[in-house]
Amino acid sequence: MSGMDWKLLLSVAGLLWGVALTLWTRYVAAQAATKGEIEEMKGEQHGISERVARLETRVDQLPGADAVHKIEIAVGALEGDIKKLSATLEPIARSTRRIEDYLLREKSGK
Repeated sequence: MSGMDWKLLLSVAGLLWGVALTLWTRYVAAQAATKGEIEEMKGEQHGISERVARLETRVDQLPGADAVHKIEIAVGALEGDIKKLSATLEPIARSTRRIEDYLLREKSGK
């Protein structure tokens, strides 16, 4: 090999080495950006995890199907009691109106 061949070979090797370093640098920079994005996503995931935990706590405090059924039964019983009470109070209300009418007539008649 002549001196010219060595020079050409070293120039090509230098060029390839430069291209390889450029590609490797870009790859490492892309990985660093990806790591930053991953850290950002981890932060977002932590925030979402906290929100889910708060929602789970709220859901756990809600009454279950059995409790809602018991409430429905209690409301139904109250409706029945109110109807009975209304039926009981109706004659009392009529008597009270008659007494008021009587008292007003007596007062106006004097």
